[in-house]
Amino acid sequence: MFYTYIDTITGERKDNPFQNLLVNERKVKVKWKGKWYDLVIKNCQEDSSGKSVTYTC
Repeated sequence: MFYTYIDTITGERKDNPFQNLLVNERKVKVKWKGKWYDLVIKNCQEDSSGKSVTYTC
């Protein structure tokens, strides 16, 4: 997940509002191919460039 994103309506770069909410042991729900899954974040790994975070669930 990237720290920032481009708003498609305004074209402005904005901070990702979910970034601070996704921490270790946080439960998340994901809809994939029409089915809902419950996942738990086990690890957060920041990219060395400081642009993204990789989550292991």
